[in-house]
Amino acid sequence: QEFEGKYLYSFRMEAMDALKVWLAETKDKYFFDALALSPTNFIGANGGATVAAAKTALTASTLLTPALISKAKARCKLPTGEHSRIRPVRVEGKNYYMMIISPEQAYDLKRNAEWLQAQREAGPRGSSNPIFTDALGEFDGVLLYEHEDVSTFDDGGGAAIHGCMASLVGAQALVQANNRQTIWIEKTF
Repeated sequence: QEFEGKYLYSFRMEAMDALKVWLAETKDKYFFDALALSPTNFIGANGGATVAAAKTALTASTLLTPALISKAKARCKLPTGEHSRIRPVRVEGKNYYMMIISPEQAYDLKRNAEWLQAQREAGPRGSSNPIFTDALGEFDGVLLYEHEDVSTFDDGGGAAIHGCMASLVGAQALVQANNRQTIWIEKTF
């Protein structure tokens, strides 16, 4: 049976919802641009290096691994001449770092045998285990999050290797200061 009638459609609410999405995406972009602009230190597959040197050392088989996650965490805990110690976030009495990775890095990590074993054996049992959800999980006190705004590049390996720049962060990684609240203002014509 066909419904004949008028549909109630609020252009105002649609516009407000679209603006909320736009604002959230814009803020995310600013945050990720700030993270990529000036990394404290870079930990490539072959150890610490400058961003340029680490990008040059990349090969097509260089992937994000649990060992690299642990190495990055260890570097965060120890100050060097190149960077100061990164303070972890404290949640329910435990210290955590956060690593924000690209969808491509998440894809590679989810196919790593060591990662899968750790999530299977150390994670919660049942359907809440990260391998059955969109969550990535935790490894060695590092919580992993996937985000599409992680910086990518196509000049790795000295020329044409595609790569992504994950960020391992702790407390005070980013600060947002607001001097006023975002408000909706309408003008009628």
